[in-house]
Amino acid sequence: YVAQALEKGAAAILCREPPRTGSWLSTPDPRAALAWVSAAWFGYPGEEMTLIGVTGTNGKTTTTYLIKAMLEGALKTRVGLIGTNRNLIGALELPAHRTTPEPYELQALLRRMADAGCTHVVMEVSSHALAQSRVEGLTFQAGVFTNLTQDHLDYHKTMEEYRRAKGLLFAQCRRSVVNLDDEAGRWYAGHISGPVFTYSENRAQADLTARNIRLFPGHVEFEAVTLGHIARVHLPIPGGFTIYNALAALALADAAGLPRASSLKALTT
Repeated sequence: YVAQALEKGAAAILCREPPRTGSWLSTPDPRAALAWVSAAWFGYPGEEMTLIGVTGTNGKTTTTYLIKAMLEGALKTRVGLIGTNRNLIGALELPAHRTTPEPYELQALLRRMADAGCTHVVMEVSSHALAQSRVEGLTFQAGVFTNLTQDHLDYHKTMEEYRRAKGLLFAQCRRSVVNLDDEAGRWYAGHISGPVFTYSENRAQADLTARNIRLFPGHVEFEAVTLGHIARVHLPIPGGFTIYNALAALALADAAGLPRASSLKALTT
């Protein structure tokens, strides 16, 4: 496609191997370079906001929505969301074409969010995006891991490679939040460098645990327990999976130092 790009007015080609014609810039990793070039083109918008990444096979979408609602309620601020179903700038809805956009589209979206006054962005980060360097160069205040189940093996080939791809997120995070009930979560907890905050339904050694869980047709209730603190949580979302999504959001709040009372109020309102 080099000739077509030049015909359409491209000033240069960013590539691994020099093309036979035109001006070019060579790099051993063009996809990673595209992410850095895109960030520079839009003025590094990610550095103007607090970024939170959520990865995992299941629960990413709901967890990002819970975190967005919690941040907006607790901090009284505008929060952007990038995800599978749609992108949001506060309440403004924008279409989403993939879970995590390609670098140029992602940086354009982050610039739009920064210019709209967003202070935080909550982003679903897929394993494909991590393996393809779509979020290269971004620094996340926190990364959240939900779980790892068999999926996308047509792309990653093995569960070990799938786990490795997901784990790339944490190298770009100042702190990490992981599900200790998941085998991959336990592996990450023992291998991530930097602060790690854990959550669990079943393991007392986790930093945040759920106790006295009660499931109802239209809602769930449980006690969120941390060292020296117990809080009753009521969420109007049915299903046992809601417990894990809520724990992930609350663990993120604790790891980020948000006030527990205001985080709980925002989450359950």
